[in-house]
Amino acid sequence: MRQLRLKAGLLALPFIAGFLLFYIIPFLGSVLYSFFTTTRLTDFVFFKNYSDVLANKFFLLAFGNTMRFSALAVPLLVVSAVLMALLLYALFERLPGAKSAFLIPLLMPSAALVAFWDMAFIRGLGIGTGDATALMGGIDPIVPVVIFFLWKNVGICALILCSRIIAIPNEVYEAAQMDGADSVRIHLHITLPIIVPAIFFTVIFGLVQSFKVYKEVFLLYGAHPQNSLYFMQHYVNNKFRKLDYPSLSAGSVIFATGLLAVVGLIFLCYRLISKRR
Repeated sequence: MRQLRLKAGLLALPFIAGFLLFYIIPFLGSVLYSFFTTTRLTDFVFFKNYSDVLANKFFLLAFGNTMRFSALAVPLLVVSAVLMALLLYALFERLPGAKSAFLIPLLMPSAALVAFWDMAFIRGLGIGTGDATALMGGIDPIVPVVIFFLWKNVGICALILCSRIIAIPNEVYEAAQMDGADSVRIHLHITLPIIVPAIFFTVIFGLVQSFKVYKEVFLLYGAHPQNSLYFMQHYVNNKFRKLDYPSLSAGSVIFATGLLAVVGLIFLCYRLISKRR
């Protein structure tokens, strides 16, 4: 067992080194810069940058839109992935090659799909690039982004969940069927409790992916989208172009703190659900 742990640690060492070098150390540098007015660390202002950022309407708009999008897209992603995983499990033996097709949306470059989405949603539904809502039907411009997000990520999440469902012994389902349980009860009381860890992973994966929709928004709506599509990446890019590193650092630290709080809350819910199983 000790040798196995040593080998696992050695295999994970490059990832740990890269994570520390490209993520943790730069983030700690941002924390340090957030307490000064310049990157030379000559004028210590304590929490002034944080108070200025929290009073900035653009930061509040970007933070609120990002959290709003995640709160809308991630639950839809998880529910869709669970339903698709159950369907894929039911058709697993009949369509063994269908699994690879679910990975195509994630592997395809977003830029290659913009023309289709622009024609189908931006122009087809009449969503103007200068209006906050659709010109036809009152459709919020965030809807195409949510659909794009689901279309791109639901396949890989469904495969992850389906692989966990396949690992459940058939004897468990057969025993439940002998006791008179129907398919709905079997999946509610057997399948879902068993795949809770995989669902938790899907939630975290979806949360991370929801913070990376800037590219899709930029390709669909340009560099200056509607206020409802102004996300944290827009705020970060604007501050970076203006070389406003103190505000950029303070905003990044605040956002990272909020993200850690959300992940901690999700993990707490996961622990409570695990204890009740």
